[in-house]
Amino acid sequence: MSIAAPQAGDRAPGTAAVLETDALRVQYGNVVAVNDVTFAVAPGTVTGLIGPNGAGKTTMIDALTGYVRPTSGAVRFQGDTITRARPHRLARPRSDVPVGRAVQRPHGGGEPHRRL
Repeated sequence: MSIAAPQAGDRAPGTAAVLETDALRVQYGNVVAVNDVTFAVAPGTVTGLIGPNGAGKTTMIDALTGYVRPTSGAVRFQGDTITRARPHRLARPRSDVPVGRAVQRPHGGGEPHRRL
């Protein structure tokens, strides 16, 4: 998977990226699953990750969330480097970021959904 690096003018001046990678690479032996990916997600934007089967999308998400350790490169969340952080550390709620999953139950009474 290769993604073109963002240009300097892609973000408004003074806005820091919420999530960014710098030359992120994940390699399994001789197989390169994620090849030097650099991107930045600006606050308030919706960003998608698309590609054909085998392109490295799941590996990229796993590298961002700590389930796979990148071979090289960096991952930053709100300016903090989280490249080598374990998944359980990343899942801890921060005061400014709501983290969790909602589970919906079909008709059957009780609360309509439960926050985990």
